[in-house]
Amino acid sequence: MNTRPLSFLLVCMFCFFSVVGQITQVAVSEPFEEPEDGNISLFILKDGTTMFYHFYKRNFWYQLYDEKQHKTADKQLEVGFDLNKSSILSIFEVQKDIVLFARCIFNDVPKIYRVVINAKNGSVKSEKVLAELPKKFKETRWANSDEISSYA
Repeated sequence: MNTRPLSFLLVCMFCFFSVVGQITQVAVSEPFEEPEDGNISLFILKDGTTMFYHFYKRNFWYQLYDEKQHKTADKQLEVGFDLNKSSILSIFEVQKDIVLFARCIFNDVPKIYRVVINAKNGSVKSEKVLAELPKKFKETRWANSDEISSYA
């Protein structure tokens, strides 16, 4: 029995299913100006809502798009902590809201904040300090050259 046509058929089927598996549906939103500096990212919720956020220096801007890629909110986050010395740790979806965790250092006191954003209209629902460490202890230490050489 000649297995050559069967092998050719299997190769053709593999190629066909590989190509069909690569086709994805791309959704296009309204055009907007993309920032060049800062931390830029997309966050997609389970219901199809998309959050585009831009974190740069003291500002955190975000735009929300519904499942049909229509802009529902375009806001700048207004919170009680200083965004200048902050970094975004992570973003999650919790109970159809966007939960943002940020680390902030103010007056040498590191804090972790949780900010809950309404995914439908973009308003800030709550802001809470989750953890706070004691003030960093800054101390100048002096050593004699004899003490330093004993460690070498």
